[in-house]
Amino acid sequence: MDKNRENKIFYAGDEFDFESIMREFGSERGDAEIDYDAIGSKPVTYDDIEDILSTDLSVDEGYDYPPETEPEVEEESGEEDIIDSIVDEYTDGSETEATKVFKPVQDDELVTDGISDEDISPEDYAEDGDYEAGKDEEPKPKRCERRKARSFGELVVTPFISALALIALKVQQSKLPFSFSADDDEELGEELPPEKASRFYESFIGGLHIRVRIAFVLSLVLTYISFGLPVTGAMNATAVKSAVALILLLAVMICGLDIMTSGLIAIAHRRPNANTLIALSALFCVIDGFLAACGVKGTKLPFCAVPALTISFSLLGSLLNCRSSRIVFNTVSSSRKPYTVTAETSVTGDGVTILKSRMTTKGFVRRTEEAGPDETVYGVMAPYLIVIALLLSLISAAVSKSFAQFAHILSGIFVCAAPLAILLTYPLANFVSAKTLIKSGSAIAGWSGIYDIGKCRHMIITDFDLFPKGSVTISQTRIFAGMKPEKVVSLAGSMIAASGSALSPAFAELMKQGKGSLLRVENFRCHEGGGLIAMVDGVEVYCGSASFMHLMGVHLPDMFKIKNCVYVSEGDTICGMFQMEYTPVGSVRDALYMLMRSDRHPVFAVRDFNITPQLLSVKYDIPTDGFDFPSFAQRYEISGAEPSEASKPAALVSREGLGAFVHLAEHAKGLYTRVRVSVMLSVMSTVIGMIVMFILSLTGQMTVTAVLSFLLVWLIPVLVIGFCFSE
Repeated sequence: MDKNRENKIFYAGDEFDFESIMREFGSERGDAEIDYDAIGSKPVTYDDIEDILSTDLSVDEGYDYPPETEPEVEEESGEEDIIDSIVDEYTDGSETEATKVFKPVQDDELVTDGISDEDISPEDYAEDGDYEAGKDEEPKPKRCERRKARSFGELVVTPFISALALIALKVQQSKLPFSFSADDDEELGEELPPEKASRFYESFIGGLHIRVRIAFVLSLVLTYISFGLPVTGAMNATAVKSAVALILLLAVMICGLDIMTSGLIAIAHRRPNANTLIALSALFCVIDGFLAACGVKGTKLPFCAVPALTISFSLLGSLLNCRSSRIVFNTVSSSRKPYTVTAETSVTGDGVTILKSRMTTKGFVRRTEEAGPDETVYGVMAPYLIVIALLLSLISAAVSKSFAQFAHILSGIFVCAAPLAILLTYPLANFVSAKTLIKSGSAIAGWSGIYDIGKCRHMIITDFDLFPKGSVTISQTRIFAGMKPEKVVSLAGSMIAASGSALSPAFAELMKQGKGSLLRVENFRCHEGGGLIAMVDGVEVYCGSASFMHLMGVHLPDMFKIKNCVYVSEGDTICGMFQMEYTPVGSVRDALYMLMRSDRHPVFAVRDFNITPQLLSVKYDIPTDGFDFPSFAQRYEISGAEPSEASKPAALVSREGLGAFVHLAEHAKGLYTRVRVSVMLSVMSTVIGMIVMFILSLTGQMTVTAVLSFLLVWLIPVLVIGFCFSE
């Protein structure tokens, strides 16, 4: 240690330079057992310690979040200064072993979760104490207010303009590469802030609502006709039915003009996709419908109902995408100080690990806008499906010697290449997921985030996940004879602050009350025995449990060997002890039970030497045999891990504690599995449908009823998986 370096004392008053203290903490650790520069961790990692020690310490970076309000402190009246009384006790020499007990902190009501189920509104956004409603969100009209009648422009012109805007957007997107990496960010332009992105997608919702309703009404009428249900008059003629079906299909195609346009543009760019399959199936059905309406000999009722329903469901998928994006981006912009969740490969050294940190949310909007698995899969399959459909149609026409029916056969096989839920599998599940996660103030960055979190089997759990701020308090304090209370509190508080454990808020509050001050900490290191060693104000200080003190040769009377206690000593001289109270949190208990039933592998990287499997078992009444508790030094290293430079945000969590974190991780895993199953079912319906329709075309039994019935049967599980997913 540098003898020439002047010791400094930092007082927890109105003015408090936390950064200078941290620089002092981080100086001269040549003999430390853990090299924090090597592991990329600072001694103090508790983010909210700043708020506890001072109200004017830092300014949030990134988005302009509303300022946090300082909690009101109740004024104490008629109480003597506890420390002064203790000083009087030991100065008269009457105490030989230790001073009497005093309570340094107030027993405030514990806030366990921030939000209860009753606080959640039935609207899209929950009223959460950890995140606010979007500033740009206008208040909803009261029920008693009478809505103004919308004009013709609002009903017709606005949706048409929205459709043209979507077409222009698709044209612009089609000029971009099929995939991009982080190096291509500059080519894509500047990322929109979440609040602007939310308003952008909000602008399309109204027009899409109208288009979806019109498309579904027309499609249902078309389906009624196609199933051969009772009709009157001239509608019984095949040519008339075909003409009506053709007109209805053209009307639906106008509603989905953006889908048709983007699909055809993709052909021009030699990158056919799911929209291309939809557009081609609709065009082939138009040709078949025109021939049938003209009364060409041997023609049958066209398959116009199938592409009409496909376009309708695709429009519904676009609507759900806009709504889910609006919810997600509003959640991001409304969160004041969210945790960013990333997938890391170099934290535990054993596979991919979920890490929660204060990393910036930059890139969240762009990741959310990336294509879903349905678009990606059919983007790869589209060229092959087009070629296979053409070949099967030619073979069927040649074998059956019915080239006059080639258009009918081609349209029948091709409509199966674009199943009804081709662009609904992911949007439906993602929308239900966004509505569920907003209740806990969480959001996932689209399919990329779902993929990152869903495939991870490890997650890092810290002290503050198990015992959030307010759940760890100091119940009793004992200052041993011959020691000044202010100095003992300062020694213990400085050591705990340097550790960055869940004990930090309690000791910071104690020092904030004027019962001590933060001192310079040098040569800070953690010991394998479960304690802390450092040079504080030029003196070697030990801080840890009773077993650690025994290991370091510090004598403790048997009457003072208490569990869940923080002991502090100057060398081998015991100075004081602090009895800690750990209050279990209901949401954390539920999360631990969820982890026990999950196949995830949680790593408990806790810095509080009192948090052991035995403590968790007692406080949360759960078995902890399968929990991974690394060594004390390893826990310090893992808990100080930071996201790599290449890491991208996968999700965000607004609430403290383990509950929201585990719920997000398990939710993403379930969503990852269900979406993959839905996409697989959609692909199976495509392949099987094309084969079945090919066989039916050879036998002359390929009808509209058969095709519709087949596709509707495969649609049911996709809808069930999407709508029923809420956990």
